[in-house]
Amino acid sequence: MSRIRRVAAASLLLPTLAASAGQSVLVLDASGSMWGRLDGRTKIELAREAVDGMLQSWPQDETLGLVVYGHRRKGDCTDIETLLAPDNADRDALQAQVRQLTPKGMTPITASVRAAAQALKFTEQKATVILVSDGEETCNADPCALGAELEDLGVDFTANVIGFDLPEGRAREQLQCLARSTGGRYLEARDAAELSEALGEVAAAPTPTPAPTAASAAIDAPAEVEAASRLEFGAKGPVGPRHWIGFAAAGAPDADYISGHYTRPLAAEGQVTLDVPGTPGDYEIRYVLDEGTQVAARHAIKVVPPATTVDGPATVMAGDRVQLTASGPVGDTHWIGFAPAGESAGAYITGSYIRPQGAQTTAMVNTPKTPGSYEYRYVLYESQEIAARKPVTVTEASAELEGPATSAPSTPVEIAFRGPRGEGNWIGFIPVGGDGGEYVGWSYVPDQGDSLTIEAPAETGAFELAYVVDSRVIARRRIEIAPLPGAPSTETAP
Repeated sequence: MSRIRRVAAASLLLPTLAASAGQSVLVLDASGSMWGRLDGRTKIELAREAVDGMLQSWPQDETLGLVVYGHRRKGDCTDIETLLAPDNADRDALQAQVRQLTPKGMTPITASVRAAAQALKFTEQKATVILVSDGEETCNADPCALGAELEDLGVDFTANVIGFDLPEGRAREQLQCLARSTGGRYLEARDAAELSEALGEVAAAPTPTPAPTAASAAIDAPAEVEAASRLEFGAKGPVGPRHWIGFAAAGAPDADYISGHYTRPLAAEGQVTLDVPGTPGDYEIRYVLDEGTQVAARHAIKVVPPATTVDGPATVMAGDRVQLTASGPVGDTHWIGFAPAGESAGAYITGSYIRPQGAQTTAMVNTPKTPGSYEYRYVLYESQEIAARKPVTVTEASAELEGPATSAPSTPVEIAFRGPRGEGNWIGFIPVGGDGGEYVGWSYVPDQGDSLTIEAPAETGAFELAYVVDSRVIARRRIEIAPLPGAPSTETAP
């Protein structure tokens, strides 16, 4: 069942996404986060394919420009480029540009949408921006405020927004507000199929919107449900491309929503599955016609805190790995892990998503690399609500190394060790007195076992075996690299 999430536009009769007049610009996210994976493939790969599909159904009489951000430089909020002007009618050229993108940098959403609007001459003519983003604004700007500004200054400006694999919280709120404030629509895609579907709607030829008519609907759901769970319930009513069913806060405007989907994919028996909000409180399930023109049915429901636990050792070593156990809701956007003590639900250091494993979840999680006071956390929808927490103290990392006092050049050296096994920790050869940036040969610390083998340096002389965590040497042991009897010597290392 499709689970594209949307927020309705402010106007009563929404335009279709592809305008029948004026020009459009696609603003595409090519920031570093687009290297993230969904179902084993990178998001940038999936975006390329979805754009290809969109162009196949894009109206022949409609032009489409292209603005991209984050594709050239890391850490640069000015990395925004108009690759194709709004009057572009060359589908092949646009496809070629998208296929060449290499994600690298920041997420300057606000400045990119502004650049697209200016390229469209939005103060002089009808203009539409289609934004695809997988993250929140990272360049100290407010997409929501920009939307209100463009709506006020533009002749007929619309921003239609697709949130791609977007977590609950600030990122989603920013993009929903950008769309809503311009009379546009927010669509959410959580996987490759939904991204293709969303972009397909962008390319859909305009169709007239019929005036709303009185309709009846019914919702058969419980009075109470646990937060962050998935609720399956019965619903009956009209099925259409712009009717939706979902959760909204009690007393919120009729067009508002928190989670939901359109009624087109409703099964014949009228069964619906929705993600329950992560924050306990009073809500409604609404059956809404034409994205807000009429609520055909509503059902009051209380969202109660879920039964959740998270547990691990009271004290752990910095830079190590620890097994956490947890119980509670499972899902791709709930996680357990470490966060600084007392900080907001969005604070995060290391963790693991809660994958379905039955009544209890176990996960190996990297510990923080800096000693101090932290919390184990069970967080719903990545940053919406802390469902469970437990204090934990992270102590200074320490290690021991055992190995031969001497070795021949370029020969295997077996090393026994004890120490933290966190991701990125390594053991290797360094110059005497050197640091973690002066390695000669090395190997990552394995997850299992208490020994490993590393090839000795080719040069003769004095070296040290080093145990390195976060570029810091936490243990070292001197070793002499000497030639075998009768072998020619090499230059000695300092």
